[in-house]
Amino acid sequence: MQGTSISAYAASREVLEEQVRSGATGLELADQLFGAADVLAENAALRRALGDPTRSGEDRAGLAAKVFTSLSESARAVIIAVAGQRWSTEGDLGEAIIRLGVESVLASGEQAGHAERVSDELFEVQERFMEHSELRSTLSDRRIDRSRKIELVDRVLGDRATPETRRLVEQAVGGAKSLRFDLALQAYREIAAARAARLIAVAHVAAPLTDEQRERMRSALAQQYGREVTLHTEIDPDVIGGVRVEIGEDVIDGTVSRRLAEAREGMVGRY
Repeated sequence: MQGTSISAYAASREVLEEQVRSGATGLELADQLFGAADVLAENAALRRALGDPTRSGEDRAGLAAKVFTSLSESARAVIIAVAGQRWSTEGDLGEAIIRLGVESVLASGEQAGHAERVSDELFEVQERFMEHSELRSTLSDRRIDRSRKIELVDRVLGDRATPETRRLVEQAVGGAKSLRFDLALQAYREIAAARAARLIAVAHVAAPLTDEQRERMRSALAQQYGREVTLHTEIDPDVIGGVRVEIGEDVIDGTVSRRLAEAREGMVGRY
């Protein structure tokens, strides 16, 4: 999102948070918001009308109130707020509703006291699914029915994941305006990190870190970037020793292989 859509989303998000604070259940609210996003994805005329900058915000909000009468009071309040804002593009309006649905799921995790667990599970699911070519192929094939994909996801997840993680993974396999599965999960993780005002760091290591090592690394990164950091670790066969950290667009490479490469470059430069 860019331009006016950024402030429009912030205003819409505040309405969402008000509904959550007033007692709306995050998962139920999310289901209705995702459903509304599906309706918009399938109805180009409605999407254009709600995103039409030539109509007043009051007019657009009134139209949304008439169309989405079957939603709960909380969900209607959020949709009306979104429709009443001015968006840079009509696509941003639809994207905002999906993002607010994701925020609702994450709010449910916060209410249940396992928000950080949801973030960790999303990372684990992304890694697990992307390691299996057959699963990756099935979930990215648009010819396969969404319900079949969700059944597959449920079988793989079993009863290990939180309800919030399960809901986001199901949304990732075929929600409105869906991204590729792994990209959708990455987007959801970034939203989760933003809610917690955290950066996401991925540490590529040769062997698992102890809890103490993980905490030292996380604390050092948080101090360096001036923000809280959520640290994920990934065993990487290309890492001989040391660690390579990816955080945002930065790469901190302290691996032995990198130091050896630098040493070789230095020796070549002498001759």
